[in-house]
Amino acid sequence: MAVKVIHLLGLLLAGYTLVTLEVYFVLDAAAANDGSSGRSSASQAAAAAPRAINEAAQVSAAAASSANDLGASSRVAANARTDVADTKQQRPHGHLKGTKEQDLAKRFHNIHAVQPVKPETPSRLHVHDASANVNAAPDIRTSMRFPQYGTEEFTRLCPYMGDLPKPVHPNCTLVLHPQPGSNEGLAAWVSMIVQGHLLTRQNGCGLKFDYGPNIDVSSLIVPYRTLDSSTAWEDQVSNWLIPPNYDCGKLSHCYVHSTATVRITGLGNAFRRYTYEAPNYRYAYVGLNSRFNATLYEPIKTKLVGFDVKLGAACSLGLLFHPSPDIVKYEPTFYSNLLPTLREERTLVLAVYIRSGFADVATAAENRGENATDSIVKGHARGHMEDSVACAVALEEDMISQDTGGKYGRVVWMVVSDSPTVKDHLADEYGGKHLQAPTRSIPRQILHTTAKGMHTRPKRGPSTADFAAGFLDWYLLAESDVVVTTGGIYSFGAVAAIRTARPLYSAISAGAKENRIKKGLQCQGVSCHCVKTYDASDEMARLMVAGASK
Repeated sequence: MAVKVIHLLGLLLAGYTLVTLEVYFVLDAAAANDGSSGRSSASQAAAAAPRAINEAAQVSAAAASSANDLGASSRVAANARTDVADTKQQRPHGHLKGTKEQDLAKRFHNIHAVQPVKPETPSRLHVHDASANVNAAPDIRTSMRFPQYGTEEFTRLCPYMGDLPKPVHPNCTLVLHPQPGSNEGLAAWVSMIVQGHLLTRQNGCGLKFDYGPNIDVSSLIVPYRTLDSSTAWEDQVSNWLIPPNYDCGKLSHCYVHSTATVRITGLGNAFRRYTYEAPNYRYAYVGLNSRFNATLYEPIKTKLVGFDVKLGAACSLGLLFHPSPDIVKYEPTFYSNLLPTLREERTLVLAVYIRSGFADVATAAENRGENATDSIVKGHARGHMEDSVACAVALEEDMISQDTGGKYGRVVWMVVSDSPTVKDHLADEYGGKHLQAPTRSIPRQILHTTAKGMHTRPKRGPSTADFAAGFLDWYLLAESDVVVTTGGIYSFGAVAAIRTARPLYSAISAGAKENRIKKGLQCQGVSCHCVKTYDASDEMARLMVAGASK
């Protein structure tokens, strides 16, 4: 037994060496005994076992993460193709300035707030029936968008995001930066923020983050306190903006972290004694065979009452920020056209993320001082595109076939890719088409961006414009009813889907389909082309029904 224990400790130690953890903290000895009461020694011992399991799981995940996420270096622009007059896009109205931007943002959130569709019946909660098709398209009768912070529906889904606990130490703060020189991009950064937020929600500490010294994140997103600073706890926990000349090292109980995974073992007593490990969502639902073990995070529910692991990222990100009025500097039509189109109640939106590999080619060419050429995609890149399209078409057909009541007036594909050629090709081939619904014909519209496919990895030293293009792509993917993503280990699309708890489907490769047919298995419909890797519909329905009954 002793040999097994020593062997396990050796494995854990080896895993830790794979992760670079930069932690600086200053403990104020005079404030260490501030009267805050921690868990009893008995409860600490009870928590030790699940915490050790969490650490081992996260070390393994960190060691396995090697995928580079999509970045971009161009302003977003909508490319819509439709021959139906009532679906023509609005024209850009130019840049808005000063208080007008603020007023527009307020009006937009009042008029175009995402309100979930309440389930018609709680019968959908019984989806684990053995006869059910686990890869079926979402049920349009009960599908709902994730509600916005400040609504009653948000409170039902995220009850623990209400009252903030008293800080375990005065001025306790966790500061998150991306690691300089890192090859990890937006998905890793977002996952780190969610994990840090779930930790600080347990112990009442403040949270601050940025994307490095050269990126003006506030030109894209801002805390909700900028529109409403009426409650004191928002100032503490939700004002994540880092002030100029802020020096965490000179403050008591301030902790700086700069790697993709945040573990309490590397932080001070405020985290080691008063918090449970929180999930890192980056690879939680990536690929056809996701191995995310949600049961490891059951202990966190003792601190965050009502926490649901599938909705954790959506709750945190929904509370932390909303688009900045200044976002129109990078996309003038963001408020006037893009979000209204994607949030229009009678529009079925499929977000399609296709990773072609051009981002890696472009980055390599940039390092050589050359310009990369995005030619007609071939080989694996073309396969990724065709697989994702086949999945999207199958989902679209299934969902439209359910629409006997005329719920949808049009279909929109929000296409995001690191290849401009892929986006243009899909717009030409699939835009402006009409689809046959049970009672009528409805148009399909294609929206895509002009991002050039450059990584947002800190190692590149991206500009705010680079970050803006990648961030807008990521943000818009989640403004949908369902997300389709390239199979494999790419996490950009998967992390986008969990921002608003969108059903996530990973495209099945043509080779896998052929093997299925060779084995004599049927290959038709959604299950032939897609694997559902994430779906929180049942959790949302359960919480909505439970909240309505109170």
